[in-house]
Amino acid sequence: LKLRLPTGEYIPRYMVNFLPDERLRDIVAPLFLFDFCGAVTSEANWLKYIYTLAHSTIGFEYYVSVHSHARFPSECACLGVPCVGTDRSYSMRTLFPMICHDPLDLDGIRSSLERLLEDEKFYRDVVEYADKAVEEFNWANSKARLLSEMEKWGIKFVE
Repeated sequence: LKLRLPTGEYIPRYMVNFLPDERLRDIVAPLFLFDFCGAVTSEANWLKYIYTLAHSTIGFEYYVSVHSHARFPSECACLGVPCVGTDRSYSMRTLFPMICHDPLDLDGIRSSLERLLEDEKFYRDVVEYADKAVEEFNWANSKARLLSEMEKWGIKFVE
């Protein structure tokens, strides 16, 4: 299935956000997950990026040594796209715990990718869980967490 942007340009069916390790190509290439690869930069066409991601079947986030929040899994969750990735990202652990792996667990990563493609119920369960869990990152909840943590350090804001 090929999808088109309003400009008539074809978009890939699967999106890979970050793939620094060449060894992973043997995992994602057979699943046709290497159609689009690249981190989004300030020069990116955001409409094309969101449109492409919204029409993707699976997202793939592979961080090896970086412990971070990572925006990509949150975007996937908001758009109803399951994201297979590593446990180096807080958002992966929070939103997609069923398909979140140690970076060296290549068999587990492959298994999650294949299961999402083969098992519709599992796919729906992963997406539904992420849809509920992504509320942790909304503005009100993020603000409450930040203010709570700041108060622990003795910083208080007066409105």
